[in-house]
Amino acid sequence: MPEEQTGLVKENYMWSVLLHRGATPEGIFLHVIPGSYDHDLFTMTWGPTIAALSYVFDKSMEETIIQKAISGFRKCAMISAHYGLSDVFDNLIISLCKFTTLSSEAVENLPTVFGSNPKAQIAAKTVFHLAHRHGDILREGWKNIMDSMLQLFRSELLPKAMIEVEDFVDPNGKISLQREEIPANR
Repeated sequence: MPEEQTGLVKENYMWSVLLHRGATPEGIFLHVIPGSYDHDLFTMTWGPTIAALSYVFDKSMEETIIQKAISGFRKCAMISAHYGLSDVFDNLIISLCKFTTLSSEAVENLPTVFGSNPKAQIAAKTVFHLAHRHGDILREGWKNIMDSMLQLFRSELLPKAMIEVEDFVDPNGKISLQREEIPANR
């Protein structure tokens, strides 16, 4: 009858079936220590999770969605660092580095491209934050981070504190790592 397929009659029937199954040997609930399967679940789901976060970050234009994707990246990084999964962390860093636009070889227009792309700036900030916080777990991802740093150096986008080193000979006490063009006197 149709009235038995929906509504309160169906819910009562399903509840009685559930109670009946719970009374059988198949209905025994096994208690385990909380978090016993967390590592296994994360190792099974990290790939699709990072792929989904990357897709959402790439295609979204809304600031709140972008921030949620970045939050997801940070949580995945935290979990992978907690379990010591360096391959997962490296994959996450490499995925984020692709969004920074710092992997391109053209240095002459990099300041304008990077400066006009808020997603690239957020991705770069997240990459450097994660490297600072969980740098001990990084292995292969350091190459991408150093490539990004090199692009920033070549484009003269690094802050002054990162391009000056102490010099004991110079009376100023500091020397710049940036090459300065000295005009030739004729």
